[in-house]
Amino acid sequence: MHASGFLTLMFIMIQTCRYVSHFKQECVRALSVSSQNCMNFKIPSNPPAHFKRDGIGPPDPDSKLRPYKFHIPPNESSTEKEYRHLREATQKWNQEFWARHNRTFFKEKEHFITSSLKKKTSRDDSEVTLTPDEMSVFYKHFLDVNYKLHKDYNREWYYRNVMILWSAFKVATARLFKR
Repeated sequence: MHASGFLTLMFIMIQTCRYVSHFKQECVRALSVSSQNCMNFKIPSNPPAHFKRDGIGPPDPDSKLRPYKFHIPPNESSTEKEYRHLREATQKWNQEFWARHNRTFFKEKEHFITSSLKKKTSRDDSEVTLTPDEMSVFYKHFLDVNYKLHKDYNREWYYRNVMILWSAFKVATARLFKR
């Protein structure tokens, strides 16, 4: 193995160990917080001075995604700032997309259910619910109608993630040489 390959492998292993350790700490911290406290938790707009990591809040009611509050280190370099801005912009774009998508989905689902139940109750007063097979008609129709939207979303999502990965690679490389 060449020296550069060995260094790359070591770098990846070190970063993986850091992420696993951080993930373990976050899991322990999350389990120690009761679910009631978690639902009332709000991400502060101005985090306390001891805030050294990104903060993750409870799921947004519209998008169902957990919002992040990104940590800004006091000596943030321009590369790190670019990386953080890419992540913030992607999160905002993702939150907006899924909030809009979920509102549309639930509105159309409610409309489908009410119109289907009206048709059902006019034929037979005993049934007042829709079966999973009847709901599958709505789900299939919704996916078919929104196919292009989802395809465009996935294309943009992959593009943004590649840009974030490239920026993260630049940050990691700069930090490696800074030591």
